[in-house]
Amino acid sequence: MDTFYKAQLPRGVAALVDRIERFAKREIAVEVDDRPRSPTSPNPDSLAARVTPTSATILLRSKDVFPPHDVLHELLHIERLWVEEIPQLVPRHDPKGTRSKIATDIENALEHLIIVPREANYGFDPYPYWNETSRRNWASYPWPALTDPWMRRKACLLGWLTASFLVNDEEVRSHVEECLRKEEEDGPVQLDEAKRFSARIREKLMSKPQAQSTVLRFLEIPTTDFMTVRFKVNHGTIEELRLPSQ
Repeated sequence: MDTFYKAQLPRGVAALVDRIERFAKREIAVEVDDRPRSPTSPNPDSLAARVTPTSATILLRSKDVFPPHDVLHELLHIERLWVEEIPQLVPRHDPKGTRSKIATDIENALEHLIIVPREANYGFDPYPYWNETSRRNWASYPWPALTDPWMRRKACLLGWLTASFLVNDEEVRSHVEECLRKEEEDGPVQLDEAKRFSARIREKLMSKPQAQSTVLRFLEIPTTDFMTVRFKVNHGTIEELRLPSQ
């Protein structure tokens, strides 16, 4: 990592950079992301990471804004993919790009369940961010612009997964539950089903392909539409793994 940025990190986070780069024998890059901000994102200025088997880049919104907590979050994503070789979901065919977005949403939802608690090991309290993010996401419920039943189902299930694992503000979590009770009146998801979903993910979380397959089943997506792959960063290659059947 460029010393201009690395010098701004706390010692423990800088040591994480060193461990990742030493393992991968590759440098983590930092770039400014000039893509348009999403108008629907609850956190439009958040950082991102672009990771392949041969490169990892932390994407900033401004060269002068390099928040250590946010950077740590992206480094933990990179560590999972490069060092721990945790498999990720990708579409088999995606001519319109829609399946890649679905895969990204699923991956973020699952990976955050592991990554976010780890932030405490570096001296950060991870939960206020997710309390506020969930509060913002569900404040506009019933989401009048979201009319597609399947998209509503995905938003409800993945939103509840975040709320049930990463929200420790009881008021926020209770609001999410109340929204799901309203949703079950004429929507595609019931609160009991959402709770079964989060319980099943909790059981399968340590086996990433099984957790991925569980999400696909609850989202009513055939596993044949996707595959799961592992980055072998030392060789710069991708290994395809078996995605358990539903």
